[in-house]
Amino acid sequence: MKTSKPTEILLLDPVDGRRLARMNRLNTAGFTVLQAASAIDALDLLTKTDPEALVIAEEILPGFQSESIEWGKIPPIYLIGLPPQGARIPGLAAVIPDGRLDLLDSVLEGLQQRIQLRAQRQDLERGLAELAHLAIDLGRGARSIPDDALLRQSLEQVLAMAQARFNTKNQSISGLLFARQPGTPMSLRATQGVEDSDQADSKYKVLAGEAVRQNRVLHGEEGAIAVPLPTLQFQNGALILLGLGNADISSFQRILMTAAAEVSLARDANTLYHLAMMDGLTAIYNHGYGQEQVVKELRRVSRSHLSITLAIIDLDHFKEINDRHGHIAGDHCLRSAASALKDALRSTDILYRSG
Repeated sequence: MKTSKPTEILLLDPVDGRRLARMNRLNTAGFTVLQAASAIDALDLLTKTDPEALVIAEEILPGFQSESIEWGKIPPIYLIGLPPQGARIPGLAAVIPDGRLDLLDSVLEGLQQRIQLRAQRQDLERGLAELAHLAIDLGRGARSIPDDALLRQSLEQVLAMAQARFNTKNQSISGLLFARQPGTPMSLRATQGVEDSDQADSKYKVLAGEAVRQNRVLHGEEGAIAVPLPTLQFQNGALILLGLGNADISSFQRILMTAAAEVSLARDANTLYHLAMMDGLTAIYNHGYGQEQVVKELRRVSRSHLSITLAIIDLDHFKEINDRHGHIAGDHCLRSAASALKDALRSTDILYRSG
């Protein structure tokens, strides 16, 4: 099986002292160097490794070309010295005249930049895949679970992303999620891996508020990182990540911000769904949703040959309350009756306002 490192280079040079000097130059540039003194040794190494590039001395090139090799699988070639006149070299990336190794430094710098760009692209692709799974998971639950449960799930998903990305084996990443609705103070709504929630609440609430106010990722004391949840339709807040230490999150910040946006979108979808099926006055299900659930229950019991109980509850003399004390008093009466009925429900019962 071939092995590879992102910055591995195969150096082909038949002259021992010169090869050592060039190897030191490549090492200084940040590359891991494999050495070969002949074309046969180089081809043997190529069957076992997958280097980023080949640096070939001109003396060794004819022997390398004469070997039976698959040129389509050969990495870019950087030739030190001039090739034979009329020679065509597949995969030739650059020619560095002998005695001008200063040009090699410029070539290596360009190679390093290409490697970094490729790594960033791969990192972004992994991040997008992680976000896709996050969006799917949050989307599945956005219309079916309470907001606090959705927030807990969101925090778990983001922490799992961070844990996988930074692979912190010695210390797990923990976190808090602060949230608020317009006109209400920010509060701690979800935690994971935090021993003392009350202490963490008082310690990180200010940092969370600053992240929301400035709308950017902030670094706090003891390696805490605050990521704002974007202000969308209904709610905003911030994620606090703990346990990353001195990890470089520069490439992860955009992924975190996008993940936070997915959390906010899922919460908005959740809020919209519950607003659509809830009665605004009594905070119980509305007529449309209630009728839909009744039909579903009737279909279910007809298949299983079970029974169902439907209770239609009417408030006696309710019109007199409205006429004598006004509609504000009537609204209070409806809310009180709905609250009392909700307290008496079992987990499988459904309560809705029919009128």
